[in-house]
Amino acid sequence: MEQTTYVTKLLNAFHYLILIFPIIIYLFPKICFKNSIKYILLFYILIPLHWVFINNMCLTTYISINLGDYKNSKTTSQFSENNLMWLYTPLLQLFGWKFDNDGMDKITTLHSFINILFIWYYCFYIKN
Repeated sequence: MEQTTYVTKLLNAFHYLILIFPIIIYLFPKICFKNSIKYILLFYILIPLHWVFINNMCLTTYISINLGDYKNSKTTSQFSENNLMWLYTPLLQLFGWKFDNDGMDKITTLHSFINILFIWYYCFYIKN
């Protein structure tokens, strides 16, 4: 395995961590994030806002593509298409959205919105 493959695998693992952190955070007492939770919330709010500046993709996906990952993707949501279709396919069908750039943009934005809600709830409604 060449070095760029290790880097893209590490980037993808980081990307996964970003996606599941809003759920994992509930496993820890709020005191663990007392000083950083407002910055974590800000970080997650800014995630979808930066997509517009990088051809509607995440920075980690953009870096992975430049390192040679996601060569056979059909949409501009390369990470999601290659790693999250087990979750997104039923949701696309549920909402009647097509598996194309527009449908993937909608589902990734929905996922980001749900992640923000998870952190927002943790931030303001979970007791110490």
